[in-house]
Amino acid sequence: SLKHELNRFFHNVFERTPPPSIKGKWLRMKYMSQVSSDPPVISFFLNNPELMPESYKRFLERRFREEYGFEGVPIRVVFRKK
Repeated sequence: SLKHELNRFFHNVFERTPPPSIKGKWLRMKYMSQVSSDPPVISFFLNNPELMPESYKRFLERRFREEYGFEGVPIRVVFRKK
């Protein structure tokens, strides 16, 4: 399914290029979901979303655009606590 494929893709991205630790804490992605399609909204569920650096948010959005062809399409990425 698409949900399974997206989760696998982002888990691989997190493993290859993990976010930096902030204040000695590591961010762990639990899962993600596309919650809307017009415009696309991607929700990431993390252990400490408030620690997610803006630079890493942009990195994830860029990887999503590259992988799934969303260049030029407005998308929204949301980080929530799980």
